[in-house]
Amino acid sequence: MNTFLTVLDFIGAALMLGGAIFLLIGGIGLITLNDMYSRMHAAAKPQWLGVFLIASGTALSMRTWQWLAAALLMVILQTLSAPVGAHMMARSAYRNQDFDPASLVKDELAEDIKAEEDRRAAMLHCAPSTAEAAQIRHEQQDPDRE
Repeated sequence: MNTFLTVLDFIGAALMLGGAIFLLIGGIGLITLNDMYSRMHAAAKPQWLGVFLIASGTALSMRTWQWLAAALLMVILQTLSAPVGAHMMARSAYRNQDFDPASLVKDELAEDIKAEEDRRAAMLHCAPSTAEAAQIRHEQQDPDRE
């Protein structure tokens, strides 16, 4: 029985060490990578795996339901927040023009922004009053309405 617990401790320590290495690699990537999209990748991918490995190692080493619940909660919250954080980083960089446009294969967001700006400009120039603009806006939101 004591040997089994020792093996669990070693596996837990190895998982925590692996998680720390992934977090270190992600931190180094944030500092050294030049492109915004590369930094975003370095911030999201190794971070999630590092937290998962550290939480798993901690749960194995501590061997209580409370630690298992805490580790599971950490992994769930990290799984939910990492993609949101990466998306907000990309959105902020795009809006501030803090990226190299040549690094994009296709800029779909620019097409959507241009179409929205054209629609708003047409609505402002064609509608002489705010009541008519509101009517146009309402009709565009509900095209099935006759």
